[in-house]
Amino acid sequence: EQMHADITKRTAAEVPEVDLYIAGFPCQPFSTLGAQRGVYDDRGQLVLRCLSLIQEKRPKIILFENVAGFVKNHPDLHHVVMSACKNLGYKLDEAILNTEKFGVAQCRQRWYLAGIHKDSLRSRGALTHGMPGGRLGTAQLPKELAKPLPPAQFKKAPRGAAAGCWRRAGGWCG
Repeated sequence: EQMHADITKRTAAEVPEVDLYIAGFPCQPFSTLGAQRGVYDDRGQLVLRCLSLIQEKRPKIILFENVAGFVKNHPDLHHVVMSACKNLGYKLDEAILNTEKFGVAQCRQRWYLAGIHKDSLRSRGALTHGMPGGRLGTAQLPKELAKPLPPAQFKKAPRGAAAGCWRRAGGWCG
């Protein structure tokens, strides 16, 4: 295990080439329980830094994770992320999932965005090695991941609502 410098202070040249880029940027600027300042909060700027690194490095697979409030309360920024990733050549799927349905001892709505670069789709062997039927093993994924998001999932929760949120060391998340 290796600890790296602050991502905001690293140049793209210092970031290693990877096949999978996972971006779990801070949730506080997007949470329904927070101030909802989005990119006007320094922590919210990290989503833009993630996009910049993806543009520079072009990993085969990307995975974003954040609170559902990222989509519900910041639709313009959500659109920017989706458009940027599509313009960079990623085929995208997204979902808002409740963590309790996946064995996590919390009832929290989380937004997930998964993308596979179009060039990786052309060279299927790189992504599908060992998968049944020679393709991505979608049958092994929970059925919930394959369904499109219903519009009802995007209703904004009342300000200050704590439904699905848990208190933990460091404050409220959700």
